[in-house]
Amino acid sequence: MVEYVASPNEIKYRFISMYPSSFPDGVKKVGSIKNLVLALTNGKIVATGYRVNGCGERTIIPAQDWPRLQIVVPDVYDASEAASAKQPWTGISLISADLKRLWRGTDERLGRSKFDWEGIQSIYEDVLNRNPDFSRNSLIEEMQLEYQDRFSKEPPSRSTIQRKIKTWT
Repeated sequence: MVEYVASPNEIKYRFISMYPSSFPDGVKKVGSIKNLVLALTNGKIVATGYRVNGCGERTIIPAQDWPRLQIVVPDVYDASEAASAKQPWTGISLISADLKRLWRGTDERLGRSKFDWEGIQSIYEDVLNRNPDFSRNSLIEEMQLEYQDRFSKEPPSRSTIQRKIKTWT
């Protein structure tokens, strides 16, 4: 296999991506195809590829083309009604660092945050289920107490928790 992929091309990269070790356990999805297309359309990231009816050189896919393109991994199709070529680009690639800049991995996000917000959300849901008649302020106070009991450290402030709760509901 090493000799086969020694001189890479698109087919050989697809072969590598089918190899089981290319899919590590525990990897969580942190973005969506819709978010990817939006980032490509807005120019936050750039994709390159080979135009199907082009000169055979890798070129940047124009940002204005992305709204009419449809990504069906690993291919991209032209979704417009007047599409003459159903697959206008092949060999599409993105710069890994650009993707990681926009979509941080789960481990990196948890490592950079002062609080484990997934754990705090779990506490919030537990407290809410046990006390459905509590006011929002009472729920937050109860959450803070439970956080202190579980983790033996200072909980997030009331205002910080309130901001986070808005994103959970």
